[in-house]
Amino acid sequence: MAKRLGVEYETLSAVNPGLVYCSISGYGQTGPMRDVAGHDVNYLSYAGVLGLSGRPPVPPTLLPVQLGTSTGGR
Repeated sequence: MAKRLGVEYETLSAVNPGLVYCSISGYGQTGPMRDVAGHDVNYLSYAGVLGLSGRPPVPPTLLPVQLGTSTGGR
């Protein structure tokens, strides 16, 4: 898609040689979940953290900050 839009690295770096170009995905560039859209609540749930925020019969409570998004990565 980047190539179709003319925003791939080769085109942009010709305009700005100091360009830092990256690609971000929720679950990594390879593996079975590489094409799955991710959001903070998905990451917390997948990691088992969301279940710690509520006790039956009270459902899990969403945190007021984006914890998984801001602390994740490798």
